[in-house]
Amino acid sequence: MKQTVKWLAAALIALGLNQAVWADDVSDFRENLQAAAQGNAAAQFNLGVAYAEGQGVRQDYAEAVKWFRQAAEQGKTDAQNILGLMYANGQGVRQDYVEAVRWFRQAAEQGNTLAQTLLGLMYATGRGVDQDDAEAVRWFRQAAEQGDAAAQYNLGVAYESGQGVSRDDAEAVKWFRQAAEQGYVLAQYNLGLMYENGQGVRQDDAEVVRWFRKAAEQGDAEAQYKLGVMYAKGRGVRQDDAEAVRWFRQAADQGLAQAQVLLGVAYGSGQGVHQDDAEAVQWYRKAAEQGYADAQFYLGVAYWNGIGVTVDKNRAKEWYKKSCENGFSLGCEVYLAKAENVYEANKYKKYARGNGTWPIVNNINQVKGNRKNEYTVRSKSRVQDKYYSSHYYGQGPKPTAKCRNGTFSYSLGRRGVCSRNGGVAIWY
Repeated sequence: MKQTVKWLAAALIALGLNQAVWADDVSDFRENLQAAAQGNAAAQFNLGVAYAEGQGVRQDYAEAVKWFRQAAEQGKTDAQNILGLMYANGQGVRQDYVEAVRWFRQAAEQGNTLAQTLLGLMYATGRGVDQDDAEAVRWFRQAAEQGDAAAQYNLGVAYESGQGVSRDDAEAVKWFRQAAEQGYVLAQYNLGLMYENGQGVRQDDAEVVRWFRKAAEQGDAEAQYKLGVMYAKGRGVRQDDAEAVRWFRQAADQGLAQAQVLLGVAYGSGQGVHQDDAEAVQWYRKAAEQGYADAQFYLGVAYWNGIGVTVDKNRAKEWYKKSCENGFSLGCEVYLAKAENVYEANKYKKYARGNGTWPIVNNINQVKGNRKNEYTVRSKSRVQDKYYSSHYYGQGPKPTAKCRNGTFSYSLGRRGVCSRNGGVAIWY
């Protein structure tokens, strides 16, 4: 679910809607000035727009506030909305959320849907009022029932998350759909997720693709990434690596780390694009520099093996270490093996512990052999029925994985997992 700063995201959309109000035609400045001086609220509002946007006059937020206030005091809801936003943003006045709420409330009580949505956001975030999800929902509902897409989206989020209302996925889908059908991009994305997860609707890959595509075509990076995954897997559409790459690239160009990683993987494997290790490394680096642990691990592999870059063991270990610190357990395990000594390796044992997916390291012993940096890591796995396994790391010419008596071994670039029947599943 699109949860990232969900209330803030909606607020930004609301600001975009408000700009449409500001874009009202501002006719002859002198004519408006004369009418405004005589108390005409519409003229006062138009003068506020002129000063706020610098239309026919030098931009001056303080002067804009003056005229918006005069129109707002006469009950003009558009002016009340904008005056509230100027207090919320500190434009032309000192930032004051309490005053912003006062003006939003006046417009909301007159039935203005944008004001109702903005007042709901203030209650949701606790700005200028005590935080109150139930009150936020009350205002969102009033605007949503009048067809306001931003309010419909926020009401859907409330039902999906159980904030201010009992959780109800079917009701969430209902409101996401109403907003999505009006072209509201966040609702389109969330509706796609509801179909993907089978929340409130029957799981349907074709519908997933349909709604992700609508959001992706409006530039939503997460929808572009998700649509790329659907093409890569052939879910809801015919499998098409080139089309997957096209969508990964659009999301990656917007800085989405997970899309950058998959674009790197595509270049590294030559799936859907001409194989190019150097280009793969560039995309891994972009994601790695954002702290994306998977990319940091892949970058470590590239530097260790000289794939797309010059071999640099020290830099490789730095990236393995970072991936470990950011929670990528395989990065911890490889870093343990590449550590200069047992003491350094043991320092990083804690990062490999406890997520229930990767083995928990119990002790590390350096192997006496004819190759450098060889370690045996004895670990108790939460995955393979709690038996002890042996991990081997080395610098052999080919990645290998073997199972023997419930143990497995592997070298850089491949991971072998022993199944209960003694088979091997290769993860890396």
